[in-house]
Parts: sequence; structure tokens; C-alpha cells
Amino acid sequence: FSKIRCLKYRKEQKMQHLQAKLEKKMIAKADGIISDNEWAISPFLTEENQQKFHFIRLPIKKQFQQEHWDQQTAQDDTVFCIAGRNGLKGIHQVIEAAALLKEDFPNLRVMIPGNIEGRKPAFLFQPPYVEYLKKRIAHHGLAQNIQFLGQLNTEEMISHMKRAKVFVMP
Repeated sequence: FSKIRCLKYRKEQKMQHLQAKLEKKMIAKADGIISDNEWAISPFLTEENQQKFHFIRLPIKKQFQQEHWDQQTAQDDTVFCIAGRNGLKGIHQVIEAAALLKEDFPNLRVMIPGNIEGRKPAFLFQPPYVEYLKKRIAHHGLAQNIQFLGQLNTEEMISHMKRAKVFVMP
């Protein structure tokens, strides 16, 4: 089963490399590029071509703009962190930080939208990164401290954000 998973991971990795090459060629030929953040285009941004890049910020849903976080009502030792299943976002670093914080905050709760329980059959659809997260959580004894919340709608996201004392956006 792990061989099938490994082959799937290698295929995904190869596709990402091919996509990156294609994007680099497209950017080189384009007269203008629109992006929502500097990070996404930073590998391509040079002094000579910076005029071709234009930034348009993603709109924030009105529901988020209408709400307010209140430190007095936020739950102590609670962290809300987005981007649960994407290795590029560094959730593994959040897990490592939680292991350090747990020494001083034994009641620490890290809440992450998404689910690390993948589609079935798990041997085929469980990405290696998810397995890595599970192992890190178990290694640090954080099963009671880190909670994957599943897919959340806007109202649920707001509710969890308002309850958290700390918000992490990797």
C-alpha cells in the first residue's frame, strides 16, 4: 500500500514541477500579471519586470468585517489556525510550537479547520503530509490539544476565530 501512496505522491510532485515551469514561461511572456499577494509571485519578481505585476487584494467577506474579536470573551489557551492540510502553509510548525507551548499552557487547544482523516480508501487517498502531521501529533502527545474541526462554513469560522485568544495565519 505504501508503494501506491509513494507513486501517487511522486506523480503529484512531478505535476507541480511541470506546472511551475509552465507558469514561469507564461510570466516571462506576459505583458502584465495580476496577483492577490506578493508571496505568490516573489520567485518571478525582478527589478526589470516589477512594472508588469499588479496586486488586487482578495475581498474579505462582509460577515468577517462586521464581527469584532474581544479579548475578554476569548477562551484562554486557545489558538485558531487556518490551512490545515497544506504542507506549504506549515501546520507542522504549528504542531512543533504547540509542543513547546504545552509545557507552560497544559490546557492548550489548537483548533484547525479541515480534517486529517482523508477519503476512503485511506491507503490511496491519504497524502504523506497528513500521515506526517498525525505522527508529529502522536510524538508530542498532543492528541488532546490539537483539534481538526472539519470543513467549516463562514459563520463557523467566525465563531471559532472569536473564541480563540490567538489567531495564526501561516
